[in-house]
Amino acid sequence: DTENPRPVQPENVQEKKEISKMIDFNEEPLYPTAGVVTRRNPVIQTSGPVFELKLNITDSEVVMLADTAQWESSAVILRSTTVLAFRPAWKERPLSCNLNNAEVFSCVLGKEEETALSIIDPVTINLEIWGRGEVVPASKGLLDVNEDTDVERIADIQLQQLNIRLSYHDAIMFRHILNSLPKQAQEALAGSAETRVEDANLQLEHPANVRSQIEQLASLGFSKQDCLKALQNSGNQLDDAALWLTQNASPQRTPSPTKSKPSEIEMFLGNTAVSFSSIQLKTSCVNLVVIDDCKDADCPLLELSLASLHLKQKYDRCGSLFSTISSSYYNRALSAWEPCVEPWQCAVDWTSTKLGSSGTRNTINIKSVDVVNINITSAMLELYRVVRANWGEDYYNQSTDEPLYNIPQTPPAFRRRTPFVPFALHNTTGCTLMFHTQVIATDNRKDRRNRDQSSSLQDQEEVKDWKKVENGETAPFMFANRGKQRHQNTHQHQLHQVIVRVDGWREVKPVSVDKVG
Repeated sequence: DTENPRPVQPENVQEKKEISKMIDFNEEPLYPTAGVVTRRNPVIQTSGPVFELKLNITDSEVVMLADTAQWESSAVILRSTTVLAFRPAWKERPLSCNLNNAEVFSCVLGKEEETALSIIDPVTINLEIWGRGEVVPASKGLLDVNEDTDVERIADIQLQQLNIRLSYHDAIMFRHILNSLPKQAQEALAGSAETRVEDANLQLEHPANVRSQIEQLASLGFSKQDCLKALQNSGNQLDDAALWLTQNASPQRTPSPTKSKPSEIEMFLGNTAVSFSSIQLKTSCVNLVVIDDCKDADCPLLELSLASLHLKQKYDRCGSLFSTISSSYYNRALSAWEPCVEPWQCAVDWTSTKLGSSGTRNTINIKSVDVVNINITSAMLELYRVVRANWGEDYYNQSTDEPLYNIPQTPPAFRRRTPFVPFALHNTTGCTLMFHTQVIATDNRKDRRNRDQSSSLQDQEEVKDWKKVENGETAPFMFANRGKQRHQNTHQHQLHQVIVRVDGWREVKPVSVDKVG
C-alpha cells in the first residue's frame, strides 16, 4: 500500500470553516491591499428595490399651430402612445422611453379627417440612456484614491424604418411656426414682461444722466429701484449713493458659475440624473421623399434613401456616420422613378478642434471603397428648371406689377390646399358617353394571368363607377382617392387606364394615360 502523498490536514479545514463563519456582509467590507495604498472593494447594493417611475400615456397628441389667431389654422400634430421609465438611482440605465406608432401629420384644425397629410409615417421608436462601467475595477495603486465612480452614458435610439414625406407647403408651414414661436414665448413669460415694463418706465421718467448713474450703481449688484432711491436720498451724488446702498440695501444674489474638474467629461443635460455624453441612432432605412405641391402640381420630386444607417454624435461636436446612400428623381413625363445617385456605401466622420480661446477648426472625412455613380439626364435638368421657377415665383411672390418683387413673402399658413385633379375627359364625339377608370399592377405575371379570370367580377363592381359625360362637357377624374399617406405606391409599376363606352358603338380597349403619346 502506498501512502497518500498529500494527506488531508483536518486542522486546516477546520480553520477555513471558522474563517468563513466570521464573514458578515452587513458589516464593513474587506480592505485588500493594492499597491502602496489600500483600496475598498465595491460593495453590492442589496438594501432593497430601486426607485422607478413609469408613465404610460395612451393616444397623446402634441399640436403646434401655425397661426394662433386663426380658427382654421394649419397645424402639425405628433400622435403616439408613450411608455416612459425613470430610474434616477440606477446609473447604468436611468431612462428609457418607447414611442409606439408615433406619427407626424399636418392638417387644418376642425377638419382633420379631410385635410390630414402624413409627414412621418407611423413608426416605433425606442430611446434608452445606458452606460457600462467596469465590473471589477482594475487596481491603479495611488490613483485609486482619486477614482471617479461616474458612468459614461450613451443615448441610444433604435427604430426599424423611417419614412418622411416633406412638401413645399410643409416647409412654408414649418417656417411660419418657427417664426411665431419666439413671439408666443415672449407673450407667455409674464414675469419678464413686467420687468421690461418697469425698465421702460424708468427710461421714460428720468433723464439720460440719471439713467447712466443707475446703470453704474446696478453694476455693483443692486437692483435698479434701490439705486434710484439711493440717488434721491443723496442728491444725485454717485459716491454718496454708493455709500448709502452699502448701508441700507443688500445686493442681489447672482448664481456663481460652478467650476468643473479638469478631468470631468462634458455631457448633454449635465449635472442631472439622465446626463449622457453621446447620441447614437441605428435604423434599417431612412427614406426622405420631397413632394412638389406648389401651384398646380402634386407629385413626388426627389427621394433620398439612407440604408443601414448608424449615426453617432458626441458632445464635443465629433461624430460619425455609416450608411448606403442612394437617390432618385421622379420623371413626370414617364410617371416613373429614375436613379440619380446609385447605391453608394460610405463612412463619414467629423471633428471640431478648438484653436486658442475663440477659434475652432472643423474637419470632415469621407471614406469609401465604392465608385460614386451619378446620372444626369436632360429630363432631370428640365425638371430642376421648372421647379426652381415655380417655387421661386410662389415664395417671393414675383410679379411685374409690384416693385418689391424680390422681398420674400410667406404665404398664409392657414391657406387651405386645393385638391389636385390631374385628369379630365372632354367629350367631342357628338353623343353621350360613359367611362370609368381602373389601376392594374404589372409587377407580377400572375396578375396578368389572373386578370382575365377576374374581369367578370371587376365588371360587376365597376358598373357602379361608370360616369356619364354629355356632348361638349368636361369631366375631371382621379384614379385614386386622396389619402393621408401621399404617393405611397409610386414605386410600384401600375397601369392607369380609362375605359370608354359610347351608345351604339362597341366598347374600346382600355387606354393607358401614364406615358406621353
